[in-house]
Amino acid sequence: MNILLEGVPNGMDIAEVRTSIAKVSGVTSVHDLHIWALTSGKPSLTAHVVHDPSSTPEIVREAINAILADRFAVFHTTLQMESVPCRLADEMDSFTAPAKHVGGQAEGYA
Repeated sequence: MNILLEGVPNGMDIAEVRTSIAKVSGVTSVHDLHIWALTSGKPSLTAHVVHDPSSTPEIVREAINAILADRFAVFHTTLQMESVPCRLADEMDSFTAPAKHVGGQAEGYA
């Protein structure tokens, strides 16, 4: 049932995942983090990762993917690397919608 609902995989601690990503060298913050089970035993993750402007985003992304694979068995990821937080970073968090909606769409989204 959890798969049909695209829920967080059993035993997956979102706070622990967020903390692990945030501890990677070059990461300054993480927002809009989503983890769900697409199939049994195959979680998927998306997140916006703000990196230090002096870091190399590809290296930071590779380090994050290595930790996600090793510690959490997450191999399917989509990471949006940002040198500055996106406009809605303060409104977005794990599994939350932006606070304002216009015309049935989230403000700032096409």
